[in-house]
Amino acid sequence: MKKAYISIGIVTAILFIYVTGIRFNLVSLAVLIFSLSPLLVFWMVYTVLRAPVKVEQGFEEGKSMYCDRRVR
Repeated sequence: MKKAYISIGIVTAILFIYVTGIRFNLVSLAVLIFSLSPLLVFWMVYTVLRAPVKVEQGFEEGKSMYCDRRVR
């Protein structure tokens, strides 16, 4: 799971750099990061989905995992 946290942190930091670059009108940096963003997001999603996490609860018939109020 540590690799997943690292990838989330790196992609978040690059997003912050991207937003800062747009704010200070650094067009070439913004275009570079924008063009690499699909690969970065794919890498982050891949590492999160491949993380070895044991799932203890699942969906059961007629039950949902989260419910604010009763559905009538």
